[in-house]
Amino acid sequence: DLNDANLTDFNRIFGTNENPEGKLYKMVKSIKGEKAKVFVFYSGHGAPSLKGKKTYIVPSLASMGNLEFEGYPMDLLMENLAHLPAEDVTLVMDACFSGNSEKGMLYKEVSPAMLKVKSLAVLKGLNVFSASRNDQVSSWYPKARHGVFTYYFLAGMKGEADANGDGQITNGEMETYLEEMVPAKVNELSQFEREQNPTFSGRNGSILVNLK
Repeated sequence: DLNDANLTDFNRIFGTNENPEGKLYKMVKSIKGEKAKVFVFYSGHGAPSLKGKKTYIVPSLASMGNLEFEGYPMDLLMENLAHLPAEDVTLVMDACFSGNSEKGMLYKEVSPAMLKVKSLAVLKGLNVFSASRNDQVSSWYPKARHGVFTYYFLAGMKGEADANGDGQITNGEMETYLEEMVPAKVNELSQFEREQNPTFSGRNGSILVNLK
């Protein structure tokens, strides 16, 4: 559990280009190996590079003007998670990668039209829930004091997404629940001035959580 994680934290936990076997890899290998269930949740900023088409997680203290060196590449995160010795890996991202936010552009004096946002390629074996499409803003829910996506993801995990009432929530059930609830709440909060559509890529039938 890390708050205000910096680039060193990301490298230490998830690994680097040169060495993908960071702390998470070692934990998975030592605990249960292939039978481990890995769940990674990130809430924060993401942004595209101004000098290419890569997208980055923006760690604490990172300079937006130097993101190629101070950001953590999303494709690297995907690759290193896919490298884990585990059969079930889920990544949940309450972040957007448009370079925009509810408070305005992360890049100063840069038009949204100048940013080339690359669609994230999800590697085989990963289950990835994302708060919004790559060109959208992930909205804040003031009453809940966190993101709209996080609010409904947590509600879904507690049982709201269990559509058939069998005590198990599959990725597909969570996807359907988020597709219904998040856009409606964002429409309400923004008075229909903003859209947010969560996305999912992975195995629909896999069990996300067992409520029994």
